[in-house]
Amino acid sequence: MQEPKRANVLRFGVFEVNLESGELRKSGARIRLQEQPFKILTALLEHPGEVVTREELRRRIWPEESFGDFDHAVNVAVGKLRIALNDPADFPRLIETLPRRGYRFIGPTSATAIAAEKLGRNTPEEPQNSGKKVVLVVLPFDNLSGDPEQEYFSDGMTEEMIAQLGRLQPGYLSVIARPSSMHYKGTAKRIDEIGRELRVNYILAGSVRRVGDRVRITAQLAQVHDQTQIWAESYDRSLPDILGLQSEVAQAIASEIKVALKPREQARLSGLHPIDPEAYEAYLKGRYYWNKRTEEALLKSAEYFRQAIEKNPTFALAYTGLADSQILLGDTGYGILPPCEARLEARTAALKALEIDDTLAEAHTSLAAVKEQFEWDWESAESEFKRAIELQTGYTNAHHWYAYLLAQLGRLDEAATEIRRARELDPLSLIINADLGWVFYLARHYDKAVEQLQKSLELDQDFVRAHYLLGRTYLEKTMYDQATKEFLAATNLSERNPVYLAGLGCAYAASGETEEAIHILYELEERSKGRYVPPYDIALIHVSLGRKENAFTWLEKAFEEGSDFKDELKVGPILDPLHTDSRFQDLLRRMNLPA
Repeated sequence: MQEPKRANVLRFGVFEVNLESGELRKSGARIRLQEQPFKILTALLEHPGEVVTREELRRRIWPEESFGDFDHAVNVAVGKLRIALNDPADFPRLIETLPRRGYRFIGPTSATAIAAEKLGRNTPEEPQNSGKKVVLVVLPFDNLSGDPEQEYFSDGMTEEMIAQLGRLQPGYLSVIARPSSMHYKGTAKRIDEIGRELRVNYILAGSVRRVGDRVRITAQLAQVHDQTQIWAESYDRSLPDILGLQSEVAQAIASEIKVALKPREQARLSGLHPIDPEAYEAYLKGRYYWNKRTEEALLKSAEYFRQAIEKNPTFALAYTGLADSQILLGDTGYGILPPCEARLEARTAALKALEIDDTLAEAHTSLAAVKEQFEWDWESAESEFKRAIELQTGYTNAHHWYAYLLAQLGRLDEAATEIRRARELDPLSLIINADLGWVFYLARHYDKAVEQLQKSLELDQDFVRAHYLLGRTYLEKTMYDQATKEFLAATNLSERNPVYLAGLGCAYAASGETEEAIHILYELEERSKGRYVPPYDIALIHVSLGRKENAFTWLEKAFEEGSDFKDELKVGPILDPLHTDSRFQDLLRRMNLPA
């Protein structure tokens, strides 16, 4: 870490550090502090809000040729410093410990002005609410509980802070969505690096420590262009008051970055009531597992949302969570539950959320997805998506899922606009980057699709959906070897999920390996006796084999169960051989899709 230019005196709260005399004073009274703890304090004050690693302390305070048991030495020195500052490690006010990484100064913001002075800068002028959009990212809160099982809690607090800030004034403040934020979990990257990668103006970082029913949150807001901390605070609350705590943080940040809150938003923030701690915990666990997007995790998420509702029947967000879990469980792209099995609970939960709070963008988005995916009520679905975006223009899911609707209607230019907007809000999201490639595929821009999907795999080589969509694209380019390779990757990574296995069957059929394709058909039909296998995907193999009659049989089964057809019935190129058949046109009509 580059050493900044020093000032003679550093102040934080009631404390004063004199670098020339090596003295620490509290309210004017001198406090005895040995040399090594004093040097640690100086190093932390010179980088307020930033992590000072144990290795950096070793290089600065214990030169390599002179130290023995460094870990013991630094622990003793930090312990003495804590005693001098009356700053306990379990609930720190000034110095935060990041296990196995280092320490961070989290004290009063007066340290920020000192840091700016030391670096030879003037105090930065805050941006005004002049109409120019400000972009902020909430980095994953560090879990300081010492218990890995509490990761769901720190991750959940991160997601809830993103949601709170995203509702403040979307026309002025844009907040990077959770998946891109989580990309930086445990990162050692500097503020300026993160700022460049995400193109943000501000970075909010913090930590969560939970002991029983008490929660301590520390948060620091940094300005990217000059890397200064402009606000920091610590909060100690009981778990039932957690929503109020989040509201306080949101309002403090709004004040710091000059966000003028509308009366409706001010009323919402001030009207948050204490929540049943068990209900809130269950909700956070539900979202934690929902974000994993695996079959096992989605089933767990639904159960946790049900627990949250049981504990607090008026918890609107828990109902939206349950609706969202059922939407994905019943999505034929995941191949987990029959749509008819997921539809009722999804619809009931979304409507209940709106009954409790019709200003929630999340609830309108959930209902829109239900109407699109399960009911084929395109007009109502579009109306709900637009209402969600009107309420919260920065809600990523609304833009992302609205793109699916537009693609299904054949409005591919509009779909591309919405998916790009979602990517602006969540630039590192695997699913959004892959689905932009999917829109290119549907628009028959295959080279663009390949390029975009390969970019998605650069973010994560094991992302199953990107391999699958790349396989589908290579099929249309008649690059059968490459298609087979991608489908094999998707099939193996997903442990032979029927959706991805069916893609492999399509590749074998298209490349002339008929026996292999038929073998996969047989396997899928056998597996359907014990678990859900989307009939639509079986239909695709028959299309690839040139078996029209069989294809229509399975498409009819998909229609009867209320399948969403994975957004491609009207425009997907794989179904081109069926388009001139009157039965296909009749299917479009029955699904309320224009021919």
